[in-house]
Amino acid sequence: MADCLASLEGLAQQIVVVDTNSSDRTLEIAKTYGAVISQPADWPGFGPQKNRALELATEEWVLSLDADERLTPALRSEILTAIHHSANVNCFAIPRLSWFCGRFIRHSGWTPDYVDRLFKRGSARFSDDLVHERLIPNGEVAKLQNPLLHFSFMNMTQVKEKMERYSSDSAKQAFLKGRKGSPMQAFFHGLWAFIRTYIVRLGFLDGPQGISLAVANAQGSYYRYIKLWRLNQAAQPNQNSPKEDFKISVIVATYNWPEALKLCLLSLIKQTDSNFEIIVADDGSGAPTKAVVDQIAAQSAIRIEHVWQEDDGCRKTLIANRGIAASQGSYLIFIDGDCIAQPDFVSQHRKLAQKNYLITGSRILLSERLTKQLLQLGLWNFSDFKKNILSYRMAGDINKVLQLIVKRGDGHWRNFKRFVWRRIKGCNMACWKSDALAIGGFDESLVGWAHEDADFVFRLEHHGIHRKSGSWSTEVIHLYHRVRDQSLNDVSIEKLNAKIRKMRGLT
Repeated sequence: MADCLASLEGLAQQIVVVDTNSSDRTLEIAKTYGAVISQPADWPGFGPQKNRALELATEEWVLSLDADERLTPALRSEILTAIHHSANVNCFAIPRLSWFCGRFIRHSGWTPDYVDRLFKRGSARFSDDLVHERLIPNGEVAKLQNPLLHFSFMNMTQVKEKMERYSSDSAKQAFLKGRKGSPMQAFFHGLWAFIRTYIVRLGFLDGPQGISLAVANAQGSYYRYIKLWRLNQAAQPNQNSPKEDFKISVIVATYNWPEALKLCLLSLIKQTDSNFEIIVADDGSGAPTKAVVDQIAAQSAIRIEHVWQEDDGCRKTLIANRGIAASQGSYLIFIDGDCIAQPDFVSQHRKLAQKNYLITGSRILLSERLTKQLLQLGLWNFSDFKKNILSYRMAGDINKVLQLIVKRGDGHWRNFKRFVWRRIKGCNMACWKSDALAIGGFDESLVGWAHEDADFVFRLEHHGIHRKSGSWSTEVIHLYHRVRDQSLNDVSIEKLNAKIRKMRGLT
């Protein structure tokens, strides 16, 4: 602290020190330099702590320093010149030269290390990050040439102490943002941190300190993701404790393709989650479809209800609304009868279910050849199917593989910030029944190929419901069929766009 404040001689008209619970001579030293001292009792993180200091600053220019940083005479002179000849610049970045256990590090990703530290008061503030805070300036940022000396680590004991503290704070920060971690992520992030520091960023040119720094970076990255994983594990409810176990209604849309519907229903009655019902929303199929529904219902422990309407053209919106009316669950999952569900399909949807949110999932496409094989077999065994996915992929019979193996958890990365047409699939959607009823369900004026799914999603979002992606969690396996008549596609899109503009008040 003393060396830091001494380096400001001849430059600072005001010194502000914000200290939380220091037990050394920090405050005593600060007083000898006439510093304005603030002693908040809590520690909110580095970003908020630095913003507290900004609130106490009174001079035109602010130079933000940490206690382990020093100005050189050359940098001090350059700063004086810059602030007196900076008509159009409100912020300056300073190159930082850091010390690590016996030497200044000139490679390893530490040089050049420009940090925004010199700025006009009122033109910038620090981010609210707990660690790795950054300055958020308004306007142009210019660069100074002379380095700021940073005595970050004097010995390995300090390295270990800071690693422990920073990895904990970084994990907490990531956890609060909804991010996930895993032992596998921890291993690969740690490995990459070492390779990047020592090889990619030429850390081997920094001698023994270079390899020590690479190992420290690897350990810090590894511990950050392990701690994040542990935080997420601790946040999960106890499996033995009571939890909300809402009933789900899976609404299956179908029309005259009983062979495909059979595979769909077989996959649904073999779910790992059993607290749901199946509503077959039938837009006028013939007797073979009813026979399939009756056959599967007879062997299923899951309730299956067949809701049917006369065949009077494609009226998917009407039968979907009838399916909603017949449902007994508080949460609705929409799937088409030409889609096969993975065994954890309902379970994954349940995990992503959240009040004031809807889910739009994705699909895995099968080739015509593989579809014919499965339909001819007339049976469904996901384990057998999964054993062959690599050979299916190499033969071009399936367009995705990893989504059948890797399942990602919930998080803010799933949230859409605004309405977009992309990835809306009526064959895999979910929402709360109360939200669907609040917007009047599907628009029954839309018939044929009318993008009723996009219309439904937009109206939910317009009602205040947020959209979340179900990708990498809820994928359905889509059987091949020829694309249906899309002659009215352009007309349907224009009608929906006009509706969107009207509801948004743009016309």
